Amino acid sequence: MQNAEVFRLRTGALRRALRTRCDFTFVDAPHAVSIQPEEGPKNMEPMFGWWTASDKAKEVNNQHKTEYIGFEESLELVNRLVREDGPYDGVLGFSQGAAMAAMLLRTSPHPFKFGIIVSGFIPRDPTLAHALSSGHTCCPTLHICGSSDQRVPMEGSKALLEVFEENGELFEHSSGHCIPTGSETKQVLRAFIDRVSFNTNT
Repeated sequence: MQNAEVFRLRTGALRRALRTRCDFTFVDAPHAVSIQPEEGPKNMEPMFGWWTASDKAKEVNNQHKTEYIGFEESLELVNRLVREDGPYDGVLGFSQGAAMAAMLLRTSPHPFKFGIIVSGFIPRDPTLAHALSSGHTCCPTLHICGSSDQRVPMEGSKALLEVFEENGELFEHSSGHCIPTGSETKQVLRAFIDRVSFNTNT
């Protein structure tokens, strides 16, 4: 969980690497969450999430089914932003935001040209997982995952990659649950953006 300003700071190195190629817009998710840091000051800015996983899983056909509460509201917020302030060429998301970005790319009526999915995963909510897998053919996507990621294991990110079929490509780094900022990552991102821009004449 984070907010738009935290995400802006976390992506500072990547934004500088892409400054001649991309402009960025950062969006707060609509659902406030209560998070306090383990260390440091407690007067943090509000943190937000794209959904909350239900504490009590639904019992359906003798199986527990997780429900993502608030997802539809989040999706409508982003679609409204794109409709009113766009068009936007692409979507970038990290962790929960990466799963949201993937859903947006597969279900949104807006014609995005690319997506960058960092530590993404298939939603555990079966309704959303079905919507993701049955969504429309998508634009090119770059999926970034860490071999040491304990929160979103690489297997989860690779499962999401398979949903995007031939339009998705994978970049693995050796770090954990983070947005990597090393020189190789920057080179991969520049090459991906240049390739997408060339193929779409933008």
